[in-house]
Amino acid sequence: MSLKQTIRHYREEPLNQKYRKQRENQRSYDRWLEEVNRASGELKREDLSPDLILLTEGEGELARTAAARINAYMAQHPETLLLYGDEDENVFGKEYGNPWLKPDWSPDTFLDHDYLGSLLVARRDFYEQAGNDRLNLLTLAGGFVPGCHTIAHLPYILFHRKNDWKPLAKEHCPVVMPDLSAHLVSIIIPSKDHYEILSRCLDSLAPTIREIPYEILVVDNGSTPETKEKIEAKISVLSSSNLRGARYFYEPKPFNFSNMCNTGAAHAQGDLLLFLNDDTEAIETGWLETMAAKALSDWAGAVGAKLFYPDGDRIQHAGITNIRVGPVHKLQYLSDSGEYYDDRNHGVRNMLAVTGACLLLRRDRFEEVGGFEESLRVAFNDVDLCYSLYDHGYHNINCNDVTLYHHESLSRGKEESQEEQHRLMRERNLLSARHPSLEGKDPYYNPGLNWKLLDTSIRPSHEEGVEIEDVRQPEAFTIPSGTRQDPCLKCTFELVTAGQMQGWIAVLGSNNACFESAVLLQSVAEPDKLYKIDFTKQYRIDLERNMPDQENVALCGFAFQFAQKLPAGEYCLGAYSRDKLSRLKLVNWKTATVIV
Repeated sequence: MSLKQTIRHYREEPLNQKYRKQRENQRSYDRWLEEVNRASGELKREDLSPDLILLTEGEGELARTAAARINAYMAQHPETLLLYGDEDENVFGKEYGNPWLKPDWSPDTFLDHDYLGSLLVARRDFYEQAGNDRLNLLTLAGGFVPGCHTIAHLPYILFHRKNDWKPLAKEHCPVVMPDLSAHLVSIIIPSKDHYEILSRCLDSLAPTIREIPYEILVVDNGSTPETKEKIEAKISVLSSSNLRGARYFYEPKPFNFSNMCNTGAAHAQGDLLLFLNDDTEAIETGWLETMAAKALSDWAGAVGAKLFYPDGDRIQHAGITNIRVGPVHKLQYLSDSGEYYDDRNHGVRNMLAVTGACLLLRRDRFEEVGGFEESLRVAFNDVDLCYSLYDHGYHNINCNDVTLYHHESLSRGKEESQEEQHRLMRERNLLSARHPSLEGKDPYYNPGLNWKLLDTSIRPSHEEGVEIEDVRQPEAFTIPSGTRQDPCLKCTFELVTAGQMQGWIAVLGSNNACFESAVLLQSVAEPDKLYKIDFTKQYRIDLERNMPDQENVALCGFAFQFAQKLPAGEYCLGAYSRDKLSRLKLVNWKTATVIV
């Protein structure tokens, strides 16, 4: 290659890489769209039923299978008055892309911005009575009352728009603020032996709350006498201020977050209850007023806020999403200044759950669902409360226009011991048993988005690569001689049940393309019973992004089902890897065990 050709090659290579990536994304999207179209069998193009009417915004056309899907759904669900679906963009008149994958009916998201998009389907007789205005249609359809079943979402691409059209935020409906002075917020703060942390939290309240009356209740399950004395003095000072009151409830007993919150609620006088961690810090004026206005909506369940890690804009919480492995914080650790799918870190969003670190709701809603479940002592109690509210027909809300600092992990530390792992699994199983209809489901998170645990970003699933269906049989195994136990063999188990397993195995500091790996399970009761489970490597873009210094780490994931259920019992979890070139053999074990 001549010098001139070499220079041209290196100048053009970044552009070639860009176009290559675009082509790969387009092929991936085409495959995904074809799979979606085949999911419910062969659908032929047909006309829309005369009993239905299409209300479109912007230019575009119906997808090939749209009318058939709409007709079938409306015939099977006579209670549905309004129906909307997902959409994408017609790129250059020949290719489709930029999918807009939407949640199920979300009244607060709609009031923040008209996310229904380009296409709305109405029953003709209902439309003729209600008129053409979207807000009026949704109101008359019962969209702003609890338990709405008349507005439905089809999670399929129904419309190909000609451009990236989206309506302007908040211009489609006026916001009426309630009279906040007529309400009292009871701020309930569980705490123990964290006087400095608690004091910072308490000191941040008065400068940031202006228009709504509030009282403070600190619930302590057994601080030292010295800390107790300090808190009593602090509460005495607060009680003499212009609050409606500040009270301190002290009773030494084992830690139970749910019980502490329920104790505070039993003594609260307010019609609104705010459960607030002692390691939070209010940083902007009007945050409580904004949350209270949302909590007073007829359809509102729990209301949360966007929480930052301290002294920056890294997101700790922007709502809780329930993916296949359970509840997770999407967008966690990411900068709030970034641009994320559908601007998900801004505005007001309906979410299946919000964190108990800052959770506000009406007292009557709290009592209706029975408060916090006290058998969930440490984890998932906030999620369980939100799930119960959803089961009762209410919509939980996260206000991403409200921010507080959350000094996370100052209260309990990390859950690493075997006892804590067992407790966490028991509470996770209890959550599933109490809400079986929500296992692996989230009505506010489109099934076409990524559901990987470690990838906290939000993107269409076709960008993640296709997950290979993998069915495996546990095999009896003996660790070969010469195998070295080494912490460089990193293994993480994200999901373990009697029927399936998900996680990743990587050899740090090595070329992972050279290694064959397997999952190991060793019976605690009978250590001679050791099982090996081979797997097909799964592509994990999140590993590639989270560990950019590791070589070929993207294909270190596993996600498989068992050909037969794993025998019940307690198991040590580990990993085995063999270098195909050097024959180096490695093994490593997790400190915690798992009960199947």
